[in-house]
Amino acid sequence: MAKYIEFVGVPGVGKSTTYEFLKTSYVKTSNWIPYEELCKNKYKYRKGIKEFLISFLINKIRPNALSKKGHDRIVLNKAIKKNPELIELFWQTIFKCENINGEELRFYGVNYIRAILEKIQNIKEETSDKYCIVDEGLIHNINYFIPDTSASQIELQVSKILSLMDLPNAIIYFYGDASTIVKRTIERGSLRLRDKFLTPEELLKSRRKSIKEKSIYIDAVKSRNIPVLSLDTNDSLKNNSSRIISFINGLG
Repeated sequence: MAKYIEFVGVPGVGKSTTYEFLKTSYVKTSNWIPYEELCKNKYKYRKGIKEFLISFLINKIRPNALSKKGHDRIVLNKAIKKNPELIELFWQTIFKCENINGEELRFYGVNYIRAILEKIQNIKEETSDKYCIVDEGLIHNINYFIPDTSASQIELQVSKILSLMDLPNAIIYFYGDASTIVKRTIERGSLRLRDKFLTPEELLKSRRKSIKEKSIYIDAVKSRNIPVLSLDTNDSLKNNSSRIISFINGLG
C-alpha cells in the first residue's frame, strides 16, 4: 500500500486551491506525488450520478466486460468487501439525509463516497515509496459514517470509525474563522448542493458546526499518533504550500 497524506478542512477553507497549486509544482524528484499522477493509468472518475448509474446498469448486464468502467466496478467491490462495517455505518447515515427543495441528497452522497472509496482503494494497490497527497479522503468525510451526531456520542463514534478505516500516514488540516470562510465561499460562488439553499446566516451556522466536527476528527487522529500539520487559511497560498512540502520532507 502506498503511503498517503489527506487534506482535511471545511468547504471554502482553501484546501482544494492549495492542492491544485501543489500539483502544478510537482516534479518527479519530489518525495510526494499527487493522487492523479500516482494513479494516472487507472480509471478517471466520473463526476455525475447519471453517468454512474448508466455504467452500473451496463456492468450488471455485461459484468464480464473488460473496460476502464469494468475496472471501476472491480475497485469499488474490493473496497466494499474489505470494509463491511464501515459501509454499514454509511448506509445507516445516508438514509437519514434529507431532501432540500426537491434535491435528492442521498444520491449525491452515495456518488461522492463511492469516488472516495475507489480513490483510497487505488492508493492501497500502489507500491510507490512517495507520499501520495489526497484532497478529501475518508477522514475528511467521517460525518458520512456517523448515524448519531449527538454531542455526547460523537467522540466515541469517531473513535470507532477510525478503528474501521485504513488511516492515512499524515494529515494536512486547514482551519480558519467561519466568517472569513463563508465570505470567501460566497464570493467564489463555489457552494455545495446542500449549501445552495441556505441563507448567509444559515451557511455561517453550518460552517461553524463543520469546523467543530473537523476539530474532533483531528483530535482523534492525533490520539493515534498520526502526524498533523495545521495551516491557517489566512496565510498565503505560497507559504502554506512550502510548509506542506517541508512537513512531508520531515516525515522521512
